[in-house]
Amino acid sequence: MANLEVGKKKKATVIAIATMLVVAAVVGTIIHVRTTKDFEIRTEEKTGVLIVTAATVVTATTIIILCKYTDFRDICRETLDRIKTSVKAPRDLIKASFSHTVERIQFAIDNSLAIRQAAKDPRAAMALDQCKELLNISIDDLKRSISRLNLFDVPKLKDNTVELRVWLSGSVTYQQTCLDAFDNTTGESGLAMARLLDIGIKLTRNSLAMVDGIIELAGGKPPRSILFPRGPLDPSNTVIDGNLNPSVVPQPKPRNFIFDWRFNRNRGPEVPQPKPKTGDADWKIDEPELPQPNPKTINADLNVDKQVPQPKPNNINFNWKKEVTITHSRTDGSKPVEINAGNRRMLDQTPNEEREPSVNSKLQMVGDTSDNEQIIETETNTPYPSWADTSRRSLINADPGTLKPNAVVAQDGSGNFRTITEAVATAPQKSAQPFVILIKAGVYKENVEIPRRVDNVVLLGEGPTKTKITGSKNYVDGTSTFHTATVAVNGDGFMARGIAFENTAGPDKHQAVALRVSADMSIFHNCAMDAYQDTLYTHSYRQFYRQCTISGTIDFIFGNAAAVFQDCKMIVRKPMNNQACMVTAQGRKDQHSVGGLVLDGCTITAEPEFMNAVPMPKSYLGRPWKEFSRTIIMQSFIDKNIDPEGWAPWVGTFGLDTCFYAEVNNKGPGADTSKRVTWKGVKKITRQEAANFAPGIYIQGDTWIKGSSVPYDAGLMRV
Repeated sequence: MANLEVGKKKKATVIAIATMLVVAAVVGTIIHVRTTKDFEIRTEEKTGVLIVTAATVVTATTIIILCKYTDFRDICRETLDRIKTSVKAPRDLIKASFSHTVERIQFAIDNSLAIRQAAKDPRAAMALDQCKELLNISIDDLKRSISRLNLFDVPKLKDNTVELRVWLSGSVTYQQTCLDAFDNTTGESGLAMARLLDIGIKLTRNSLAMVDGIIELAGGKPPRSILFPRGPLDPSNTVIDGNLNPSVVPQPKPRNFIFDWRFNRNRGPEVPQPKPKTGDADWKIDEPELPQPNPKTINADLNVDKQVPQPKPNNINFNWKKEVTITHSRTDGSKPVEINAGNRRMLDQTPNEEREPSVNSKLQMVGDTSDNEQIIETETNTPYPSWADTSRRSLINADPGTLKPNAVVAQDGSGNFRTITEAVATAPQKSAQPFVILIKAGVYKENVEIPRRVDNVVLLGEGPTKTKITGSKNYVDGTSTFHTATVAVNGDGFMARGIAFENTAGPDKHQAVALRVSADMSIFHNCAMDAYQDTLYTHSYRQFYRQCTISGTIDFIFGNAAAVFQDCKMIVRKPMNNQACMVTAQGRKDQHSVGGLVLDGCTITAEPEFMNAVPMPKSYLGRPWKEFSRTIIMQSFIDKNIDPEGWAPWVGTFGLDTCFYAEVNNKGPGADTSKRVTWKGVKKITRQEAANFAPGIYIQGDTWIKGSSVPYDAGLMRV
């Protein structure tokens, strides 16, 4: 009886408040409105009437709001309608939706074993093994998104949704990387895996798009800016009789064997491409030969593992230098290249002035930032927001002048270890402190992997001409592109300084990655990445590169990370006969993804062997690897090696309308845009719009780069 009375009182209170707000809205009174755990207060879009509802109730409006931003709306609505009967609050509905997505991906993993056993092509079998690894990481990103929802708080709305976007973008990327592994395989394994993963991918992409709905449900306004355009839905959602409309979405050919992209030579056998059913019409997918997943409870708490004892703070003098002259030698016998890697002034710096970032300063940006108020803090009294995890905060707070290495690697035996791999093996998991590994001068012939959850590893070399890590794994000799990397970074909060990452496989070995980065909030300063095809794989999450050199031939900076390069040098190497070179191949598959490549204050040039070749090979700024490929080049020097057309197609018209390519205030003989291709996806943007892609806004750099002692400009560089 007492509970009934309390319920009546609460109901009466809701009605009273709702009535008061409606009356106030009619007479024009301004009322300060806030959202609490008890009530959801919002404005009716057409009438402007303020409506108060119990936030613990899932209504039809809740589902409409969550689904209206998604590309696969029927799938979204049917999923949430089915789940809503078992939950009470909108938060629980979203978590249950994410958990259902996890189940679908796990379903694909569980049933891939049968495909693996039937696969006759060794590369297809290898791709299936790789899928199991990648899809488990995709699930991990979904689970930590669920964990973030457990802590979701309206006052911290912006901070929380930033991480959700990054992690869910990562989840989508890992699933797509799984399917990419089947390029140039034979048999039906790739098609079968695509069918298994079809619904899981769509649900994950819907989860990413739901972030805007979460903001709206919490009383916020989803961001609208050049970073978050609201254009047409993903064209892959265009359906005719339940099947993909090929006239709307031309499908790309595989990335592999890209010898002569103009003349289509040496691509290897054509592979039957999967025809995934896309859009709203295919929710009830026909899978008669596959068992359906059993309902299961997903454990969303990622913090079940015991915490590893944390090492004490360490000390070594980072002494980041702003003016660095590098003679970039190579172990493959080609001529060295001399680079001035620090010849630009930072935005708030006078010459020879050492920058000391203030933790209490406003973020200075060019142009109007009101559209981005949902994604960044423009003013702060702390060096990081509430969403910055403890490991990153600890790294920010460490005194770079007194750090000492946890491990020293030296080939002559003067350190703790002779190999980098041995030193990395001693780094703890989930560490809240930086684990510093000093690598003395030498050429280290090994493949190094920083495992996932081995966070805040710092590799310090003695300079990119002295400390080199080299490998030679490549696609032709039987390794997948993802696993060819000489160094693969998977642990968040990674930093490297003064190291060369090299893959010495020649151009005839096709894909051969020097460095793959699948780590959030990773930083590279005064490093070199040297290979031919696919040199730097900026795979996922947020990344920052300062005063680095990257050299290669085809697609030598690629992936779907949100990666910013400041004051870096991109050097095109001489390719094989009849090959053209592309500096970038950005791989953004979903229009809601945070992925993109941003080059600010950089130099794009070619090595002397390229420049002196007669005739000089063709080279381009980039090409669209995926439908929503996004690359911005601003305030950079573009040399004469870049073709006047600027950008190259992938194949046919694929991605030409949906990509986002922009050039802003560049200079040099290759910077003239008057003869650029005129695709719909090639944009003309202003300096003010370009400022949205500066690291302070785009990758929230003030929260994790500013305190690292690495030279850093939050806004556009002054060049």
